[in-house]
Amino acid sequence: MKGLFGTGAGLIAGILVSSAVNAASVSYIIDDSNVNYFDGGLADGGHYLTVSIDDEGAAGLINFSVDIVDGALSPTNNFGIQSFAFNITDDLFNVHTNDLTLPTNWVLNDYNGGQNAGYAQPSNADGYGKFDVVIGDGGQYRQPGSLSFSIAADGDDIYSYFGLSAPTVPDPLDPDPQQPTMFFAAHVTGINTGAYTIGGTSALGDQCLPGTDGCVELSSAWFGSTGNVAVVPVPAAAWLFMSGLIGLIGVSRRKQQNK
Repeated sequence: MKGLFGTGAGLIAGILVSSAVNAASVSYIIDDSNVNYFDGGLADGGHYLTVSIDDEGAAGLINFSVDIVDGALSPTNNFGIQSFAFNITDDLFNVHTNDLTLPTNWVLNDYNGGQNAGYAQPSNADGYGKFDVVIGDGGQYRQPGSLSFSIAADGDDIYSYFGLSAPTVPDPLDPDPQQPTMFFAAHVTGINTGAYTIGGTSALGDQCLPGTDGCVELSSAWFGSTGNVAVVPVPAAAWLFMSGLIGLIGVSRRKQQNK
């Protein structure tokens, strides 16, 4: 019995370790808000969105899923993800329009002409630095709750897109001008941000108290990822195998007791 139990425990541990080592997917938490400096604005440290990257679909494709965490944000009108920014490690390759499979009417922020036309242009993400790639909906085709897209490029893997954005010149009006660089950033619109400003702009010099003339709540915010990794669940097949193995151990134990 001890031998069987030891073998079973070893197999379970082995499955857990191998599923972590050989995982074909990884998930990161988007936990920073660019309106945290407003009184009542969305605070840093929340679990707002999750970025999951996998290679489990068609061969040669790296798949992204950017998901708003249920209950993390309060939707209003025109709710959804409007833009998403990410980086590429070690300058592995230049992302080209033809490398991306984007949602309908979503586009790559690219160079407008010349020999680099159609290639990604490093772009800002409202206080979170300059990112290698920014994709967006053009303001009209938001993805409510979840954004999915794929990249087809030679030599990449699921960790090729985990790099920090480049620092940019900070906003002189920001009371905390050293905004951290981020691994990912997402712009979500149609939400209650708790950040009130005059005229509906995010200029930091225009903060106001709710109820005063011209004071309105910002209806969108950028969210950044500081690099925290979300827990990747053990595959369902592994759990099924472990359940059967535990049951087998239980049957064997009862037989031993009945001898």
